[in-house]
Amino acid sequence: MTISTDRFFNNNSELFNKLNSELKSLQAQAGSGNAEIKLGKNINDVAKLNAAEEKKSEINQFLNNAKRVQTDLEILDVALERVQNLLIRLQELAVESANDVLLPEERARFSSEVAMIKSELVEVGNQKDNFGNSLFGGISGTDKPFEVGSNGHVKYNGSSLAKEIQVTSGLAVKQNFSGIDVFDNVKSSQ
Repeated sequence: MTISTDRFFNNNSELFNKLNSELKSLQAQAGSGNAEIKLGKNINDVAKLNAAEEKKSEINQFLNNAKRVQTDLEILDVALERVQNLLIRLQELAVESANDVLLPEERARFSSEVAMIKSELVEVGNQKDNFGNSLFGGISGTDKPFEVGSNGHVKYNGSSLAKEIQVTSGLAVKQNFSGIDVFDNVKSSQ
């Protein structure tokens, strides 16, 4: 899956270019002496300079956020692809192990492989992004959102709410997911 951030940048980029050109014009006029900016006389021009600087800072933060989200989504994409491959292998094992003529040693081999896949699924569920945040822990901040108990049952210790990050003034994007949404709400096809 390809992840694009073009839409994140388009709106802010146009606004930033407009404000930046206004800012450069005002700075050039003040620097060349053609326009003298004094607080008492040119309050509007001073306000424009301040607003442009604030908007520039805000847009730079949005751009940094969008780059981080893109990286996080790429990591999530790889993790979900890994989960998909593991689930396909589980389906294959289910079909293969349904044979009535299998010997006990062969059934043990299937059980062993299923246990390894379960372990790997838990590993993916506990995977972290480049900043050390859990991909599937939501907003919990839990180091390992999935924990295997002594009875073999997997328990979710994360949050049901996902982290979001602002990429434009009107758009926030999920940075991670709740493990409940990804792993616990699996619907059976039967």
